[in-house]
Amino acid sequence: MDSTLIKSIVYAKRGSWSMYFDGDHGDEPYQQADELFIALKKVNWLKDKIIHVGHITITGTRRVAYITFSWETDDGFVYDFYYKGPIKEAVKIVDSLKNVE
Repeated sequence: MDSTLIKSIVYAKRGSWSMYFDGDHGDEPYQQADELFIALKKVNWLKDKIIHVGHITITGTRRVAYITFSWETDDGFVYDFYYKGPIKEAVKIVDSLKNVE
């Protein structure tokens, strides 16, 4: 069987984050998850963000991913960020965003 025909979807939860990975083929969602976790550890899981609940959705591939970060703060502010590109770049951008005060 050709592994490119296999479609995988991975759902994960860590702390207040829910994550959904939907790769183009085979084990791509697992590779997306690995890349996301490495990038998030480098920014200490967005340590400067006050996150009550958050969602991350990644589809496509690691290099050309469609990525959505959405989170709500304890104050009720909702942030929604959409990016097309490498996962590690999306994490850097989200980490650099300023919260509303």
